[in-house]
Order: sequence, then C-alpha cells, then structure tokens
Amino acid sequence: MLDHIDTPDDYTAVFNLKTPSSQFMGFLAWYATFVLPKHLYDGTDWSTNPVNQTPIGSGPFKFVDTSRAITLPSKRSRTTTAKARTWIASL
Repeated sequence: MLDHIDTPDDYTAVFNLKTPSSQFMGFLAWYATFVLPKHLYDGTDWSTNPVNQTPIGSGPFKFVDTSRAITLPSKRSRTTTAKARTWIASL
C-alpha cells in the first residue's frame, strides 16, 4: 500500500501510496499505529526496543520521572513551539 514517505520540511510528512486507497486514513487513525523516532528504533526490533520502557513526549510537556505504573510527573518543555506553549509549569 505505502510506496514511500517524503519529508519536505521538519513539520510535514507526505505519504505516497502505490495505488489510491480509501482505507489509508483509517489505518493511520487506528489506536495501534505509531510514529517512531528513527534515531532510536533504526536497526532494532521495535517490539523489544528498551526505549519502549521510557515514554517519548511530543507535546508541550516532557516526562520528568517514569516510575512504572505509579506516577508520571511532567514539566513544560523548553523546545515547544510558541503556538503550543503553555503557561502551566508542571503536572
């Protein structure tokens, strides 16, 4: 189904399909579809990669502590874009 992905800039991904597909958007919206950072997963088995035990955030907060199944404190990320910036310092 997927032929290749172009990334013309840091914020755009263009999915080029081999043939037109009305199902493609549904596949992307499925709860088990993930965008994985290549620099952390390239050359590994994604299902057993140790990175899976440390969450990776992409929003206005970054994870401070990841004590498994107890707490997940977060604080404002300094790398967040101005549009997404939040005035809340921590959660």
